[in-house]
Amino acid sequence: PNEQRDPAATRRNVIVEGLDLNSLIDREFEIQGVRFLGTEECRPCYWMNGAIHPQAEEWMKGRGGLRAKILQGGKLEHPQPLPAISLVSTLLTGGKSKRMGRDKAQIEIDGQPLWSRQIRLLSSLEGCVCVSAGRRPDWLTGEVEWVRDVEGCQGPLAGLLAALRWAREKSATHLVVLAVDLPRLKPHVLQQMQAACLPGRGIVPVMGDHYEPLAAIYPVEAVFILQCAAEAGRWKLQDAVTELIAEGLLKPFTITEVAAFHNMNTPEDIPR
Repeated sequence: PNEQRDPAATRRNVIVEGLDLNSLIDREFEIQGVRFLGTEECRPCYWMNGAIHPQAEEWMKGRGGLRAKILQGGKLEHPQPLPAISLVSTLLTGGKSKRMGRDKAQIEIDGQPLWSRQIRLLSSLEGCVCVSAGRRPDWLTGEVEWVRDVEGCQGPLAGLLAALRWAREKSATHLVVLAVDLPRLKPHVLQQMQAACLPGRGIVPVMGDHYEPLAAIYPVEAVFILQCAAEAGRWKLQDAVTELIAEGLLKPFTITEVAAFHNMNTPEDIPR
């Protein structure tokens, strides 16, 4: 058919792709809340040879579509494409490592410092990577930006809040957050989480009634709620995540690979 022709010339009300429409004959189905009953195949006719192309009738055999009866009315609209999602990432390294007895970031896993492994993991996603800490780490290379934790804020919230502000400056829509002490996390898990994100909504892993807020993806809009929490002295991220979920800014992501979220707090937790 002539590509310059208006699609309306086919005399089809709704044009679809990749569906077996004949399987809907004598069955009810729904499009955008409008309910239909499939009645019969809509075979093309010779009229289309003049309206579209001399060979249109032959070309449309088996592609003519479906006649349907409207059971419940409504309004059909062309869906608007979702805005693009753009990611940046941060590695949180601000913990004091009291139980570990030494800097977790420099512990070697398979002959590689953990900080290097985690940065490489985050670099497998799109966007730039920063390191969030109270002071610039001695091991940090010039290729990765350092973001100072928010002063007067305690715990991981200080790094998360600083990184979200940084993400907004980078004009990103979402921030991937990863703690340095999760040595078993793999790229495909982060990619699954990324695929579940929507504009204005991120993903937080959940195990039972416990969230994993330091291996999550936050929309930059979360900065406002976290800022209020920091100003009120509410430092617990579990509480902050609960509030973000209630506001629709985060969606729980059920963990199927529990071992991937193994947390390394003591020397006994170091993978051998």
